[in-house]
Amino acid sequence: MTERVRIKVGSVEFEYEGDSKFSKDDIEIFFSHIEKLIGKSEAIAPLSISNSSGNANADQGGVSTPKHSDGSDLHINSICSILNVKTGAELVLAGAASLQVVDGKDRFSRGELLARMKDATSYYNANHTKNLSYNLKNAVGKSLNQLGTGAYALKAEVKRELEQKLAP
Repeated sequence: MTERVRIKVGSVEFEYEGDSKFSKDDIEIFFSHIEKLIGKSEAIAPLSISNSSGNANADQGGVSTPKHSDGSDLHINSICSILNVKTGAELVLAGAASLQVVDGKDRFSRGELLARMKDATSYYNANHTKNLSYNLKNAVGKSLNQLGTGAYALKAEVKRELEQKLAP
């Protein structure tokens, strides 16, 4: 049975096709070596893992939830890196993406969003808390829907765009 693995990190792309069967452990070990070579600041995730029958992500049951190189859910710092976060408004969007696209929540509270933003230790600073009301107010109608007092969700089209950007 022919197995295929394709990995792209920034401008570097690796593709292998052959008779070797790759286990999840083999791929995780391979990713850890790539992380050491490239650096931990970039997100590393397989673009596709398929067997000769063409079942993409077959060992994941067809689920394409964004994952980090260790198989865990994509961390907020990695999401910020992928989205090239530079402003508080962009950090709000990255936090919302983490909560909805990665965690699968259909809505989130202001508190959950702030907690997730604070988890972005490479991007968060105290000014983001001070400016959260302003950034949320500006995001509602553009990238977020306000579902109630302190309850938000990504707009459907924004969620689809983020899913594509964060897809493994």
